[in-house]
Amino acid sequence: MVKRIGITMRVARAVDYGEARDCIAQDWADFLSAVLPQTAWMLIPNLGMRVGEYVEEWNLEGFILSGGNDIGENPLRDETEKTILDLAINWNRPLLGICRGMQMIQHHLGGRIEECSASRHAGRLHPVEVLPRERFSPPRRNRMVNSFHHYGVKIEDLSPALTPLAVAEDGVVEAIYHPKAPILGIQWHPERMNPADLQDREWMEEIFGNRKD
Repeated sequence: MVKRIGITMRVARAVDYGEARDCIAQDWADFLSAVLPQTAWMLIPNLGMRVGEYVEEWNLEGFILSGGNDIGENPLRDETEKTILDLAINWNRPLLGICRGMQMIQHHLGGRIEECSASRHAGRLHPVEVLPRERFSPPRRNRMVNSFHHYGVKIEDLSPALTPLAVAEDGVVEAIYHPKAPILGIQWHPERMNPADLQDREWMEEIFGNRKD
């Protein structure tokens, strides 16, 4: 079992001072307490390539790349998360990418990202088909997910290093995983669902709770 995970933060501009600040949605505290009650978590500041020192100092055993910010919007955050992805792959440490985090996995592993239909994916609930996979046995094949993204991954553009796990009706990939590493990406926001979805719980337990060293 992973005992300590780190969560990356989005970069926002403070209205009162105009300075850049790292921040995260308050939903995450309740969500992680419910889904991974025996795992401690802490926030990872956007440090660029120096984040490796932070990870080692705090002995982080797993990672969550949270949502917010488009790729390319903030170079420091991009560099931070690319460094974390390299660490996760090289050290075989579990990593979950949420929304932008899934896109970062795809981008960093050489796949393409492009704009998707706002009417289907921005501020909407929509169905996805969960594909049968040995590694992630779904409690159901079809489900509804929330959607807050303007960019996405078409199934024909998916990185060769990744495997699709869920797909929307328009062919946009909604969940992915790495077949040789404990890496999972989902395009929706599980932390915004109350109570947490059973399938999301089981997938996170697969990544963080049942890892075999």
